[in-house]
Amino acid sequence: MNSHFTDLLKVIAGLELILDKEQIDNKAISNKLVAGVESIAREGKITGLVFKKETGLTGRPKQQWYFKGKELTEHEKDALLIFYIYWVRICKKEWVFSD
Repeated sequence: MNSHFTDLLKVIAGLELILDKEQIDNKAISNKLVAGVESIAREGKITGLVFKKETGLTGRPKQQWYFKGKELTEHEKDALLIFYIYWVRICKKEWVFSD
């Protein structure tokens, strides 16, 4: 364990305190749910999000995610999937990036 983990726990505790104090509804999203939605995204069922297997600069295969033509980092892809879960599955709204 390092200092970053301790700092992360402090931030989470602070957010939990604010949510409780302001009586804001909190929706938890588990990693299992993200993994399930990622498999849906790999099949191309989330508009705007594309998964490609490409050849990298060294000739080795690489897997890359794109959103509306922009290359995503792993963290950006995870954030987008979490937003998708919240917006579509929890709020029951239409995906905002649908055509």
